[in-house]
Amino acid sequence: MTVDAFAKFDIIVAYDAHDGGIGRAGELPWSIPQDLARFRHITSFTKNKTKKNIVIMGKKTYASLPFSGGLPRRINIVLTHAPHLGKESNNGPMTCPSLHSALMLAHHLVENNIAENTFVIGGQCVYEEALHHPGLKSVRATVVQTLQREPYDAFFPVHQLERMQIDGMSDWVRDNNDLQFRYVTFTNNK
Repeated sequence: MTVDAFAKFDIIVAYDAHDGGIGRAGELPWSIPQDLARFRHITSFTKNKTKKNIVIMGKKTYASLPFSGGLPRRINIVLTHAPHLGKESNNGPMTCPSLHSALMLAHHLVENNIAENTFVIGGQCVYEEALHHPGLKSVRATVVQTLQREPYDAFFPVHQLERMQIDGMSDWVRDNNDLQFRYVTFTNNK
């Protein structure tokens, strides 16, 4: 493989419009069923039904998933140096020690017609690195506005989006949980 043999990818993230908060105590700080359904559709849908999409995540994001073995109907790659993740199953995730090595693996899976698209889905450290990676195509963001400020302990570096172009933006949608959200797609201009 050459140095440039890594997958092109999209970031998917939901963050607080006030400060970029994405998590609290290892969990999502809000529950938006419509957004979870959108996430599932984007990361699961493939044009070729014999292929799957790839989701790349950090160990803490993986540990927060409610599903044993990772997200169903997707190839899960977890960034970790640990040989065992604690949620192993026969169809458990693949592991890689770095984002770059995970993207090289993803490239191999796409080139061999096993996978179709690659998505980086968190957490904070993975997003920070992914935003600077030359393989980044776009950021598909759910921007959330809450009525009261939440105490987050994980953040998305929203200031990094300033160098990207807004390619699409939905209207605000009000949720039953005293919040509103909108979808924004940022395209990488590199």
